[in-house]
Amino acid sequence: MTAVLEIDDLSKQFGDLHVFDGISLSLGDRGVHTIIGPNGAGKTTLFNCITGVHRPDTGRVRLNGQDVTRASVVSRVRRGLVRTFQISRVFDGMSVFDNVLMPLQKEHLRSRPGFFITGRERGRLRARCSELLAEVGIDGSSHGLSAGSLSYGDRRTLEVAIALACNPIVLCLDEPTAGLGVAEAENMADLVGRLGQRLTILLVEHRMSMVHRVSEEVTVLAYGSIIARGTPAQVADDQRVQDVYLGRTGEHVQTDAAEDPSMTRLGGLTVDRRPREHAGGGDLVLTDVNSFYGSSHVLHDVSLVAKEGQVTSLLGRNGAGKTTTLATIVGLVRARSGSIRLGDRELSKLPTHKIAQRRIALVPEQRWVFPDLTVEENIQLAGANTAELLDEAYTEFPALRERRQAKGSQLSGGQQQMLALARVIVRQPDVVLLDEPTQGLSPIYVDMILEYIRRLRAAGVTVILVEQALDAVAAVSDTVYVMSDGRVQAQLDPSQLDDNEEVLARHLQIRHQQT
Repeated sequence: MTAVLEIDDLSKQFGDLHVFDGISLSLGDRGVHTIIGPNGAGKTTLFNCITGVHRPDTGRVRLNGQDVTRASVVSRVRRGLVRTFQISRVFDGMSVFDNVLMPLQKEHLRSRPGFFITGRERGRLRARCSELLAEVGIDGSSHGLSAGSLSYGDRRTLEVAIALACNPIVLCLDEPTAGLGVAEAENMADLVGRLGQRLTILLVEHRMSMVHRVSEEVTVLAYGSIIARGTPAQVADDQRVQDVYLGRTGEHVQTDAAEDPSMTRLGGLTVDRRPREHAGGGDLVLTDVNSFYGSSHVLHDVSLVAKEGQVTSLLGRNGAGKTTTLATIVGLVRARSGSIRLGDRELSKLPTHKIAQRRIALVPEQRWVFPDLTVEENIQLAGANTAELLDEAYTEFPALRERRQAKGSQLSGGQQQMLALARVIVRQPDVVLLDEPTQGLSPIYVDMILEYIRRLRAAGVTVILVEQALDAVAAVSDTVYVMSDGRVQAQLDPSQLDDNEEVLARHLQIRHQQT
């Protein structure tokens, strides 16, 4: 097998933090090689060193036999080493078509003198642009739309088309299914599988159904080292992988649920069915809320009740209006009509900072961590003005205490999510709005987030959870609202999710099954 991408003895550290050490990989011509591991294992930093975002401290990166270790990002892209990012990056103000046409034109001009493109060449480039968009599954009716108006799933697909326009030899995909619903993730898996037949693909992924479906080889990274390598089946059966990636063994988890009759199993999660009492304070009630983005009507007469001290979940595919509902509650999007009340207080006319003063906290999907501030500065900025509050945040998330002097940009995705949640703790809120808190996280971090939500509920905090994963919703929710097309389509008890396959299939475009 001819090696297209070779990584030899790569290491990287930030200050005193050793991210990874002695990493070596060899990828052949075509096929999908996947890197998995718990959050904080160093996967994205390894991607950054391979693609030129960071320079490794030791080791070499070779592309088609050429040493590119010290080459710039642009130079690597020109040689065919192209990547996508864990957090969606497209040009929101440009059309879908122009997002892909721009790199095609740049690649064309690079091989030609001057800046002139003939009419015939322009026609050929536009035809190629249409081919790439069709390849990733974006039909012609969307070509003229602004990229910023696309659903999150379509944005992720558009990113792949943009990467393909750069004519890659090796395509590095960082968490391409993060935040996608089941149907969208299946489409992405189909696309990655097809691309792997003609390209070399290096994939970072947490969704194990996709890993098993598309990967020829899997490398497991933990604690900055490779602990296993093999086929998907081989690494899944490796006890070391189960211990570090899941944080527990299946036998241990099953025994816990079996010994406590008040706990039931749903997929890989433990569901607490014990009756609880919650503290008083006021329900959060939305009545006939309508919201717009410019002239685009996004929320249509949305009505729901989030009862105090309970977890209310909004379930729906990307573009259903879930995130807009949270943004409207906190005033980031202004409700054009309708009512939003917390107890006897009307919120819909208040500015965002006044709503926040009502002890309502939002943890956004993108986390909004300040990248150039340290962990401790991020928490202090949120309101940790006493040592007691800061200690409370560190007690909830001990890993942050260890990294308190690390900058936000140096944290893994899971650590950034912990930091976003720690900032909520020091606000001491009555209402917490969580937007996709498990997105892109490994199973051990997902369990940590769900336990955090349970503790919020036990403390009498009202929680509204936006989530794609049915198992997670069922594990912590008291009430579930199903949304699609900017409307509430159904209200369910979490115990009814298994009995409403038709509702879920119609509004989520999925079959209710474990993935």
